[in-house]
Amino acid sequence: MDTLQDEQANYRVLSIQSHTVSGYCGNKAAVFPLQTLGFDVDILNTVQFSNHTGYPSFTGNKMTAENVQDLFEGLESNGLIDDYSHVLTGYIGNYAILEKIEAMVEKLKAKNPKLIYVCDTVMGDGGAMYVAPEIIPLYRNIMRLADVVTPNQFEAELLTETKISSLTDACLVAKKLHALGSAHVVITTLSIPLELVPLDVHLDSTCEKSLYCFTSQVMADGTIDQHIIAFPTFEGYFTGTGDLFSSLVVARLQESMDKAVDRVPCLIDAAYRVICTVNAITKKTFVYQQRLLAGNPEPAKIARIRELHLIQGKKEIEEPERIEMSTLPFSVQDDIEAKEKYASGQHQQNSSRQCNPRRLRLWTLLILISLATLGLVSYFGKSGLIASVGDDGMIVVADEQLQKGEPQSLKEEILQHIHDNQLIVFSKTYCPFSKKAKAILSTYQLKTPLQVIEVDLRDDDYQVKLALKEISARETFPNIFLNGKTLGGSDDLEELHETGKLKLLLNQHHLLV
Repeated sequence: MDTLQDEQANYRVLSIQSHTVSGYCGNKAAVFPLQTLGFDVDILNTVQFSNHTGYPSFTGNKMTAENVQDLFEGLESNGLIDDYSHVLTGYIGNYAILEKIEAMVEKLKAKNPKLIYVCDTVMGDGGAMYVAPEIIPLYRNIMRLADVVTPNQFEAELLTETKISSLTDACLVAKKLHALGSAHVVITTLSIPLELVPLDVHLDSTCEKSLYCFTSQVMADGTIDQHIIAFPTFEGYFTGTGDLFSSLVVARLQESMDKAVDRVPCLIDAAYRVICTVNAITKKTFVYQQRLLAGNPEPAKIARIRELHLIQGKKEIEEPERIEMSTLPFSVQDDIEAKEKYASGQHQQNSSRQCNPRRLRLWTLLILISLATLGLVSYFGKSGLIASVGDDGMIVVADEQLQKGEPQSLKEEILQHIHDNQLIVFSKTYCPFSKKAKAILSTYQLKTPLQVIEVDLRDDDYQVKLALKEISARETFPNIFLNGKTLGGSDDLEELHETGKLKLLLNQHHLLV
């Protein structure tokens, strides 16, 4: 089981949001995933309903601010608030309760400065609000306490008073949200015109209805890391997906932090894993809906059929199905405006993959999740570079080094490099998984410098990717070869490293000093 902690770690989450007796939304959608991934969860419900409001009727009642405060004081009087490592808030809907929660989070952070607060700013969707307008400025104020915020597009627009019509707008909105205090921003669902998405990253499933997740992270040096993840929609009605999403952000961001040497999480890594799980569970629910809704059942039965298949998705929560997660190429979008101009030009030309990096200072990534499988296609800018030896002793190779000598096919050139080097890594400079693999290999005292080919520095990186797929059945990065055979990606390498098998292999092939 892929739990996120060992015996020493003890993560406890205070989850404050709505609750239904039946069905999966609010705390009912958030608690099970967190507990499945090894987190203790204390549940503070803001409403107690028989079922969600999408049914023909519901019963129950809402908590008052005094009720919520009373429960918190009960926890405090018994010293139970001292153990919280995380706070998660979802739908609140009541101004007075939200004020109390703000004070609670302030107190919890005073007790534990390392406490992580994930704030799902639930206010509305699709242009419609379902909370009072006065809650908007209160959320803006609360964001100074939030380590992570997970608004949808409409909520992000409300918080920043800025309309999102393009990737440039999304970039600006994320920066405005950072200015309110949160270092990690995930705009969970974003709709962007298809013509602004580069044709190079389209899959067959990409269409006008494709949605995007936009992540933005303020790094330690003050720079901002921004990424976009694209995925298609499912035709259907789903409740609780946002609550599931934010709970998984808590878990996966902590997992990323635990794995990082410097304790700095990788937001895009966490968000990708979250989306893989949410996509898989939504797909399970969708397939179930299609099978049972054909008979034209009663409205209450329809609502029941549409409930998330959360328990059935336990496996996908623990380890979501994904395409070579260890080698997924993430990239910084350092010039989104240039990307949009390029995409527009490509849409008109409907032609080649070539992009001049001297004119477009751009690295881009789009991760597309198809209805049946998760697929990845990427496009990046390039430039030529001769081989060089870095401070870490690695030899970096790009265009000229590979392409000198008598004309060869690209596949022959790559095979020649694999043949000439017992240990060689095909990498991408910006990819965190490539960086992880190179970092692992740099811990070994090799007789000769590690040979690294940075594929994104070549003019034909996409063709290299296809050639590597033909050679090794792998098209993602890093791709590590030892004595002519692929070892896999960074996860594969990490497993070999941690089990001691990598050292044995390197010794066996006389590569160590």
